[in-house]
Amino acid sequence: MNKSNSSSRGGGGGSYRGRGKAASSTTTTTQQNGATTDANQRQDKFYLRKIYDQDYQKCLKFLQEFKSSPSKDGSIYDKYMIMMKEVFDRKRKLFEIELEDVFRFTNDRDFVRRIETNTMSYIRLFTSALEELMPEPDFTTDSIQSTIGESSDSVIDLIMAHRAKNMMANIDAAVGDQPPRPNRSLGKDGGGATTGGANAKKRSAKKNEHLNVLPPDLLRRFELLIVPRVAQQFKPTKIREIRSEHIGCLITLEGIVTRVTDVKPMVTVAAYTCDTCNAEWFQEVTSREFMPIIKCNSAECYNNSRDTNKIGSLTLQSRGSNTGKVRERSDWTYSTNYQGTSPGDLVTLFGVFLPTPYTGHKAIRAGLLADTYVEAMRIVQHKKTYEQYQMTPEMEEAIKEIEDSDIYERLAMSIAPEIYGHLDVKKALLLQMVGAAVKKMPDGMSIRGDINICLMGDPGVAKSQLLKHIAKIAPRGIYTSGKGSSGVGLTAAVIKDSVTGDYVLEGGSLVLADMGICCIDEFDKMEDADRTAIHEVMEQQTISIAKAGITTTLNARTSVLAAANPAFGRYNFNKKPDENFNLPPSLLSRFDLLFLIVDRPDLELDRLLSEHVTFVHQNSKPPELKTEVYEPEFIRCFVSRARKYEPYVPPQLTEFIVESYVTMRKQEADQKVPLTYTTARTLLGILRLAQARARCRFSETVAQSDVEEAMRLMWVSKASIRTDQKKKRVDPITSIYALIRDTCKKHSSSKIQLPDMLKMVLTAGFTQNQFNRCLSEYQEMGLLMVNDDKSSISVNTSLEHSDLCVVSAYLTAPRCTLEHPIFQSWQVHSHFITQDYTEVVGDTKINELYFPSASSKEQVYAEAILEHSYRETVYCFLTDEFIVGQSKICPDKDTHFYRWSDPAIWGGQLPQAHYRITISERVLLDVSPPPLFGIEIDKGGLLVFEDVPGITLTTGYITLSDGGALVIGSDTCPYQNKVTITLTGHSESIAPNITLNGISYGQKVIAVAAGGTLELHGAIPPMTRTVLVKTAMPGNNFLDVLHSVCNWWKPGDHLLLGSTDYDVGQTEMVEIDSCLGSQIKLTNPLKYMHYGEITLGSDQRADVLLFTRNIVIEGSQESQSCVSNSDLVCAFFPYYTFGGHIMITRGYTSVSIDGVELYNMGQQHSESKRFPIHFYKVGQRTATYVRNSVIHRSFSRCIVLSGTDSLTIKNNYAYDHIGHCFMLHDGMEMWNSFEGNVGVLTKHGLLTPSDRNCEMCLRVKPYDFNGETTSCSECNSLATFWFANPYNMVIGNTAGGSENMGISYVFPEYPTGDSRVDGKERNIRPIYLSIWVFENNTCHSNRIGLHVDGGLKLSEPSKSEPQQLLSAIKARYRPQLDPTSNSMRIAMLRGLHCFKNRWRGAWARGGNMIFKRCVFADNAVGLTVASDEVYPYDQVYQQVTNCLFVGETRNLGHALSVWWNPSIRNRTNPYGDNGNMPVKGFEFYQGPISMWNCTFRSFVKDNSTAARNISALSWYRYHDDQFSPLSVMSNINYENVTHRFLQNAQVKDGDKCQNIRDGDGSSTGIANSVILPKSEFYQHDTCRDYPLWNAQLCTTLLSYLYIKNADTYHSQFNGKTGSAVVVKDFFDSELKLTGLPNSYYHYHFLALVFKDSDYTIHFDTHPTPPLLIFEAIGWDAADSMNIGVCIGINNIQSIRLEKMKGDKILYEYQPSSMVPVANTSPIFDQYHYSYDRKQGIVYFNLHQNSSRPTSMTVCPIDGGCEQVRLNVTYSPGVAMATGDCRTHRYKQFLSVYDESVTYPLRISNQSVGVTVVNGDAAAVGSNFAYRGRNYLSLNTEHLGNRLRFECKDKKDCLFSAAHSHFEVWIRGTQPSNWDTPNYLSISLFNNNNNNNFNEQTIDCKNIINNQWSIFRISMKDLLKVNNDQIYFDGIQFNIVKPYKGIIYLDDIKLLYLY
Repeated sequence: MNKSNSSSRGGGGGSYRGRGKAASSTTTTTQQNGATTDANQRQDKFYLRKIYDQDYQKCLKFLQEFKSSPSKDGSIYDKYMIMMKEVFDRKRKLFEIELEDVFRFTNDRDFVRRIETNTMSYIRLFTSALEELMPEPDFTTDSIQSTIGESSDSVIDLIMAHRAKNMMANIDAAVGDQPPRPNRSLGKDGGGATTGGANAKKRSAKKNEHLNVLPPDLLRRFELLIVPRVAQQFKPTKIREIRSEHIGCLITLEGIVTRVTDVKPMVTVAAYTCDTCNAEWFQEVTSREFMPIIKCNSAECYNNSRDTNKIGSLTLQSRGSNTGKVRERSDWTYSTNYQGTSPGDLVTLFGVFLPTPYTGHKAIRAGLLADTYVEAMRIVQHKKTYEQYQMTPEMEEAIKEIEDSDIYERLAMSIAPEIYGHLDVKKALLLQMVGAAVKKMPDGMSIRGDINICLMGDPGVAKSQLLKHIAKIAPRGIYTSGKGSSGVGLTAAVIKDSVTGDYVLEGGSLVLADMGICCIDEFDKMEDADRTAIHEVMEQQTISIAKAGITTTLNARTSVLAAANPAFGRYNFNKKPDENFNLPPSLLSRFDLLFLIVDRPDLELDRLLSEHVTFVHQNSKPPELKTEVYEPEFIRCFVSRARKYEPYVPPQLTEFIVESYVTMRKQEADQKVPLTYTTARTLLGILRLAQARARCRFSETVAQSDVEEAMRLMWVSKASIRTDQKKKRVDPITSIYALIRDTCKKHSSSKIQLPDMLKMVLTAGFTQNQFNRCLSEYQEMGLLMVNDDKSSISVNTSLEHSDLCVVSAYLTAPRCTLEHPIFQSWQVHSHFITQDYTEVVGDTKINELYFPSASSKEQVYAEAILEHSYRETVYCFLTDEFIVGQSKICPDKDTHFYRWSDPAIWGGQLPQAHYRITISERVLLDVSPPPLFGIEIDKGGLLVFEDVPGITLTTGYITLSDGGALVIGSDTCPYQNKVTITLTGHSESIAPNITLNGISYGQKVIAVAAGGTLELHGAIPPMTRTVLVKTAMPGNNFLDVLHSVCNWWKPGDHLLLGSTDYDVGQTEMVEIDSCLGSQIKLTNPLKYMHYGEITLGSDQRADVLLFTRNIVIEGSQESQSCVSNSDLVCAFFPYYTFGGHIMITRGYTSVSIDGVELYNMGQQHSESKRFPIHFYKVGQRTATYVRNSVIHRSFSRCIVLSGTDSLTIKNNYAYDHIGHCFMLHDGMEMWNSFEGNVGVLTKHGLLTPSDRNCEMCLRVKPYDFNGETTSCSECNSLATFWFANPYNMVIGNTAGGSENMGISYVFPEYPTGDSRVDGKERNIRPIYLSIWVFENNTCHSNRIGLHVDGGLKLSEPSKSEPQQLLSAIKARYRPQLDPTSNSMRIAMLRGLHCFKNRWRGAWARGGNMIFKRCVFADNAVGLTVASDEVYPYDQVYQQVTNCLFVGETRNLGHALSVWWNPSIRNRTNPYGDNGNMPVKGFEFYQGPISMWNCTFRSFVKDNSTAARNISALSWYRYHDDQFSPLSVMSNINYENVTHRFLQNAQVKDGDKCQNIRDGDGSSTGIANSVILPKSEFYQHDTCRDYPLWNAQLCTTLLSYLYIKNADTYHSQFNGKTGSAVVVKDFFDSELKLTGLPNSYYHYHFLALVFKDSDYTIHFDTHPTPPLLIFEAIGWDAADSMNIGVCIGINNIQSIRLEKMKGDKILYEYQPSSMVPVANTSPIFDQYHYSYDRKQGIVYFNLHQNSSRPTSMTVCPIDGGCEQVRLNVTYSPGVAMATGDCRTHRYKQFLSVYDESVTYPLRISNQSVGVTVVNGDAAAVGSNFAYRGRNYLSLNTEHLGNRLRFECKDKKDCLFSAAHSHFEVWIRGTQPSNWDTPNYLSISLFNNNNNNNFNEQTIDCKNIINNQWSIFRISMKDLLKVNNDQIYFDGIQFNIVKPYKGIIYLDDIKLLYLY
């Protein structure tokens, strides 16, 4: 239907485009007659007028009623009415109407489409509506006067006031019958003049009636624009695609601004004044040219003309006219909202495409043609200059978070991530964008800061792509090709202006790129004359012009990035570099960096490159990198901020820079044929690069590392120009080692100074980080050794002859490619052996191994000896060919099927309900059958589901065996419609039990037996997982996510929203209501808060998982209550737990499960192994996978592998399950891949002890062998990921919430369960296998995130081991090269992220584990690493490197919790004393542990009343294990940390001996200082207290003294375990140890001691053991220590001391006659000892002769640590005595009784039952006394018996302030006859006043028969008042209760204070 032009309301005259056809200004119709034509035209005009009237009403309603979207505070407002008021108040001139708002308001696509296709008409329509709604302006004089000077429209207002005055005069004249003065409008372009005349009289009563005759354009104070919809804004139209149908349409264009001119006015309303009658006339102008009017046609002039024949002439008044914008070019326009554009800007223009017809002679020549232009509605600048960038707060926060990290490499990797490799080139490009500061000289000269780079290389190495990417990132980036560029095109051209005809300058690419980057491709294709034009630009950064009379200089402050090909097309290695470069040296020298990129054949790199390119081609995005890839916008913001810094080179770097430059020149001079030339420009280039590198660190100072990186890039660029095509590529670590080794050989020495070597390494182009890595890794292998002060490096020359190392790899195919970077330069020299150890191949070429005797499915164990030292494990797999589902034809499209709906194949009747169906043919399920009893598919039978809507299958079971297959979709043709399989069965006692081939598959099952095939392939969206980008609060029903998922996620789909707090109960399942872009609306509001930010380096954004799949397998819900036969199951799970399951066994043909939803699966009844997906003893199957599936509401686990290898478990999500979720069941499973899986809400179950919680353990029967309930420690090991074998790949998984653990590794000695026998035969021992791959896994909202510890009990309960089978036991992980070797392997755990775990982020115990690049945040304890065992069994160490620890982030949590809610201090908290347990980042435990390059952030103790202690570092609390003195930390960074360290309470041995060394002083400020517990024992001249840490800091090194009671028979006395007291210097400086927990009774001790101090050893609870061993732990050669051991006084028969090493006796100590002086340490040599009988102490010297190989080694290699063995023979038949000699060794004392009573005391006559025993009274007295011969006897049979010592001559002879302790030695008799309780009391007394004293009692059970025991009581305990200034008369012993027996007392003292 054709429509003609019609005028719209408000003057719209545009064409209407209706009913899908374009309008035309020329209408062609077929006329039957004139009447028909007129009728059609009238009908069309009526239709148009109706449409316009309707649309006008819509415009009015829209402007009046439209409400804005809710703001941040939730408020809404009338958007356009407010804008209208701003226009009226003259605060706004642009009135923008957004079509997105129009569509939201009207929801009328046709209306919006009409606006888009007839924009100018609707602009006038909206303008009329706006003017109708806007109040009429008040142009009275008073109103105008009040606004003069306040607005730019004040001139127009004055004119309006003048006209108003004239109007009032007209009104007065009309009343007085005087002729009024007219205001006239002559219409458009002078046609059709109108007058006010009589009309003015009729409207004279109206206030502003003069406005009716004024043109609307004259009164309008605003410009109305229409902004296109969002969808249209992102779809620009190419200029070459614009056609005539776009005339009048709203279009979007994208381009570069090439020219900006001044605005030239164009008249839209011309105002005239008559010089005779002063009448005003107006002329509306609609074209660029118009004819002014000359004569006045007013009534007054008309009358005058009749009288005088003279007509007034009109004069054009410019101030009264209205001018608009001029249109000069077809691709340019002006509007006030885009005046900031300049040439070179990349912009998007939204506007209306309009014609501009020619006039005059041009119109005659043009005919129907017309010029065109775009009336701009909006112009958007895409890339502003760096100075113009205004970053958003979000971007500022993002940059601030990464400000202190090494962002340099990550930003470089973000440049063109779709291009593989070229990392150094990308780093150089990053520095080019950042640039250096321009240096201004006093004389006006400047040194450029822009960096020029040239990329020279073969075709196809992505040079052009890099250039285009840089041009895209840079705000002013210009890309041009050299072949199509001339000299003037690059610099500037003089052209003739098309409008004015003047000669003007138009800048070329280099001028347009001013303050940016000019990317010149095909640089070598330029003509030499054109290329010379840029010489000046590259150095002076200006362009000098002298053409056509124009002489000027233009700025070209740009960096030049050029790309060129070699002279011969490809680089010719047979020619010199200068012959290959087709560029003059004068130009090459202006480039700071010149990279040669050569395309060389390389199998490994070609494979990696092809995989990368294929991935990009398939997915239209680069593969995910290990580091975060930043968007170009972020890079621009980063560079913008970096360029604000102007770093300077400090004076201290001068020598380094000079020496480095001189060295480079010297090395170049030594070359016979230099590859490149180093000039002064090279030095300037290095300084520019160094400044740019400093800018990347946001630093004002250039550091040495910046210069080193600049030199490295310079070296790399020069080294890329090499002529040896066959040169091997080696990794930098190996190259550095080779450089160290060769340097030592050159100097004929095995040692070199470390600073000298570092300088050589940096000069060679390597980094200090690479140098440190080389030292660390080669030290681990024993090839390099660095001394303790890190001053020198030694090369282990004993390994020089081989320099080889063994690498082992499991291979799964006869031909395998080694896809690993370390093979790039290594050669294989040894042999390969199969599993049965038969040789299959000799020497083989690198990158490919071939095994001719191995079958395609045989496991091959390969062992290779490699050329360089091996540092990482290499594994290679080649999967079998996929058997089923590979056909490109969809399975259901095959025509060779019997249809289920065909009765003929069923014997004339379709299967009825509850039939058992057997299928042995090819059947297509095209209908939904009734519920069936079961389906058995075998003998080649095939059941394929037709891909049609509504298919459901309900059955009791499905069996697949003997060639039977169940197929739903295929890998290449996924099933598209919704299909549901429901497995039925009420309970285990009713449902049929399936058995095939002797294997029980259980009930309610899909059973895949031998020969069976199960292929399930659902339609998987490209993205099933994203994260929140904005925190979602409770009550909100909108989610803002990271990715635009709405193309695939549909309304009605279910999403799982992960918890981001400690409480896993905050996970919730939600449903999508609608989705737009990356915003999702939910059907119901959220219950909990879900965090959506990366906070302080911890990514805690909530996971958003799509939980809807189109293939559903579910178990029927046949009861609301528990139906199990086990009462215990129903007690803990009172709901229905009998779900379905899938079980796969050995011999199946193919199983692939992809995109399946499993619901109500698994069975919890006891003895059950019925899991949603269970691979049972399958063996090795490489082509089997479970991918992209979801499991929710599982009653028993999720995916379980038992005796199964090489499976792929990838991108599966599980929610709400009982028991371990992803599980390796038996410990037999290896080479499986778990990648990208998520498990949430893991709950305790009953199946095995590890599933159970403590309550379940107590109730599950049978109990242990002795009938006791199971201990909680034997259970409670629940984990979302539970792995019983570490030799599997675990990458990118998330344990998002468990009642206990997230990821758990357990280590049985051998495989368990049904794989036990097979595992023992194959000698598979998980406890010795290394963790294969563990990378980038996340654990949050668990009790413990990661747990690596413990084993499983493999034997049945017995009397000696009563625990249940498979209960948790202690087992220490010891990864080794093989189980029979002591050679340890490293277990590497990379990229672990643990946050919001209620107790520990991670706990790991075992040998040689390394945590690398991990993040721990918001945990009670971030990470605890423990050793394999305690000394002497533990000889391993752990390492923590490059990790981040965050104490408390900005994620405050949500107090509304389900399982866990300790909300304190306005945030939720992890475990600990109602939230008050100290938060600790890292716990040191056992060791040795090496921690370096780690960061601790936000450990801040607040000032609230509920503040809890918090520290970055601490020790493990309350333990009695060892602490190694070799643990060290270095390069530790602290950010916003209150306490760097916090000492625990000293309760047990481990608490007392804790220590850690600060290697470089980064933690304490003192290098090699040691942090120790705050104790008198550790007081030293080099120590000082740190009260904030509750610790002390010492600068002297410590070591361990190991004390072992070798006579274990004497380890227990009277039910007491042994304890040792180590004393240093004085009485109170003691360390009491209870012993290490290696057995039930502790019999060995570790004491942390200073190497320069002497110590004595005492045993305060029992006699000294007769056989003791003292061993030096961590001692260096020549270390020695004087040691004294209390062995007693009277009963010593013989003493023997021997120096030993291992079991070998080196020599025997000889006695010395030297008698030590009291309270001083005797000086001995290492060959003699001395026994001081008075003190009861034997002294000797422990001396270390051998040295340790490394600082982390405990003992020397040859024979172990050195020992001293002390053997004491006691006299038989004498009373033993507690081995405590401290008083006589250290104290001054007042003797109360020793052989006799000492003055000033006596035994009071009030004493009863006391007898002095001596040699005369008792013949055996001398043998029973503690000291000497005499002692006292006290009879305890009578209540009144007592012993009193009182002052002899006068009262108050004793003063409490003089004494510290009271001490007495007591021996008992016949303790078995003592009643309970019986006590002996001791007290002070004063005959005048006893109110000041306390009575202290001794339990008689502690008085041991025939053993002297010491009892020492503090004087403070004997005083009742808090006053030590008290005199007393004596001491008394009282019998509290009489009993039969006698006690003996001896050596009674009062110890003095000193």
